[in-house]
Amino acid sequence: MENDYGLSPGDRIQVTWGKDRKHTVQSVTVVKEYPRFIRVDVGQYRSTINKADLITGDLSIKRIGGNANATR
Repeated sequence: MENDYGLSPGDRIQVTWGKDRKHTVQSVTVVKEYPRFIRVDVGQYRSTINKADLITGDLSIKRIGGNANATR
């Protein structure tokens, strides 16, 4: 069960988490995509996004920008 989102280092994504009326949106920069998680730079620190949360719908991501060489 490997999901490749085609993210490259430097891509900007928007992460949304939380269901119903309370949800939070944050823009982050991709550091590296691994088979089970995505490493992101949040600003002052780095964090991870678990791909299982994307599959279950607890999190959602949307590409908002990135490298000039990005294919998507």
